[in-house]
Amino acid sequence: MVVPVISTDILATPFSLVAIALGALGAGLVIGGLAALVRARPLRFALRTLAGLLLLSLGALMGTI
Repeated sequence: MVVPVISTDILATPFSLVAIALGALGAGLVIGGLAALVRARPLRFALRTLAGLLLLSLGALMGTI
């Protein structure tokens, strides 16, 4: 019986490292957007939240590859 070898070091691949970095940047921007909302700065809120959501979706896309 031959068992296929699957790499268990999935966190060290370049795609997963980029996905983690994009996710962290996206989460930081979303938190910054929420802070801008509390300070009543609607344009900063909108831009930071949209940029954060874009980075989170890119990170999720990279994580699925």
